[in-house]
Amino acid sequence: MKKNNFDSLKNEKKQSRILKVCELIKRTLAQILLSESFTDNKMRTFTIFVSEVSLSLDMRSAVVFITYFCQNNAIDERDILETLEKNLFKIRKRMGEKIGLRYTPKLKFKIDSLGTESQKVEKILDGLKIKDV
Repeated sequence: MKKNNFDSLKNEKKQSRILKVCELIKRTLAQILLSESFTDNKMRTFTIFVSEVSLSLDMRSAVVFITYFCQNNAIDERDILETLEKNLFKIRKRMGEKIGLRYTPKLKFKIDSLGTESQKVEKILDGLKIKDV
């Protein structure tokens, strides 16, 4: 019984550490990405925001969910991900210099579609409210 309590306490500590490191990575990447100006192959510029970071249990790989902003929304998500992949070494190096971890996690970027999905749901709900009135 004591071993189970010790194991659960150990897991809670590990989860707490993972959450803290996720926040650290999120803040650091946000600073790095906001200080850079990114351009795609067609020379269109865009700004990237970090919305969430998910870290593996061994803290060696992280999935970074991003949102982006560009002037006239004429940029494709694949172009954004390709641009980030081209700059991945530089981003990871700067992140490693700023955070004091033994291993700098490998980064994988994904577009966060939660905002657009929530807007679609709100439009549907607004449409239902208008029909009911």
